[in-house]
Amino acid sequence: MKDRHSNIAGIRMLVIGASSGIGLALAHAAHVRGARVALAARRVERLTELAEKLDGSAHELDVSDPHQIETVVADAAEKLGALDAVVFTSAVVPFALIEEILRSWRAEHPELPVIRASIGPTDGTEILRGADRDLLGELYRSWAQEGQIPATMSAVDDVANALLSFIAVARANPTVVSEIVHLAPRAHTKR
Repeated sequence: MKDRHSNIAGIRMLVIGASSGIGLALAHAAHVRGARVALAARRVERLTELAEKLDGSAHELDVSDPHQIETVVADAAEKLGALDAVVFTSAVVPFALIEEILRSWRAEHPELPVIRASIGPTDGTEILRGADRDLLGELYRSWAQEGQIPATMSAVDDVANALLSFIAVARANPTVVSEIVHLAPRAHTKR
């Protein structure tokens, strides 16, 4: 028998931001662990083949449009029969909107655990895609001077599996939820 604190088999999950990085790794890991997945991202062309491999569905979504978010959540729920988890991994996000969405979900669905995870530097992501290189160089020098750049980054698969574990723990312990979690690289790890 699998440990109920790590079991996500049968969970119906929408992964937003599944076209690359953490969302992509999470979708793969969730499928391997027995979850049913719906995938959403702005770059839907990257999702179609993945959705077929994972026996899931692909949905185009621009997270800056609240109406699109509502539509995709409803469509994914219809395709899966319901949703047990929504994982939002999009790197480009209007933060005020996300806070508004989280407050709404907590108010409208008090039976659902809503976990906000902030994630530190992670290898294998596209978070800096399209960033201004000059500004990045300036920020990097400033962060290095202040000791804010870690020597190592978290592995994308480890981050994905940690996030799935939070979902499993919330499912196994319905009277408690980790509302805010921060994942950071562990110093001096060996893989």
